[in-house]
Amino acid sequence: GSATTSLNELMKRKVTINGVTITPIAILEDSRCPVDVVCIQAGTVRLNVILQSGSPIDYQTLTLGTPISFAGKKITLKSVLPAKQSTVTILSSDYRFTFEVVNE
Repeated sequence: GSATTSLNELMKRKVTINGVTITPIAILEDSRCPVDVVCIQAGTVRLNVILQSGSPIDYQTLTLGTPISFAGKKITLKSVLPAKQSTVTILSSDYRFTFEVVNE
């Protein structure tokens, strides 16, 4: 399954998908190419998260589109919104992260 959450303290940050609770902590990198610019590389987003499945808890860094293994599941940061634009600064509270958790 998949679900979307944010870093915004006013919203529910943690999300539980397929038995794994994911809590975004901090954006380490947002090097995505702005949609209004031609780039040689697409760039990526790296996000610190807390993963929990029952008693196992782990701190991980998820990279956009790259799955990791945790507690018998495959966890992927599937998308990050809003799209980056060269003329707009994205506030950390404006980010929306969509995660997917599937059985390995």
